[in-house]
Amino acid sequence: SGQIGFMLCSKNPSTNFQEPVQPLTKQQVAQMQLKYYNSDVHRAAFVLPEFARKVGGLRGWVVGPRDPERPPDWPHVPLGPE
Repeated sequence: SGQIGFMLCSKNPSTNFQEPVQPLTKQQVAQMQLKYYNSDVHRAAFVLPEFARKVGGLRGWVVGPRDPERPPDWPHVPLGPE
């Protein structure tokens, strides 16, 4: 048994870590002679097991002032009085 954890952060609320910023074509993967990474592996890295999905999955935390565009049920950590 053990624990698995990771954290990705962005100041841009529209950042989607699940999608590669610059997806690679099959031709680029072959040209770079990559033996592991490709855009599908990148996406698969964010697939969660069912137990993790049930407890909130890849939901984000809002740190700082509350953003009215975020779902109200998202965890919120204020950085001072609001």
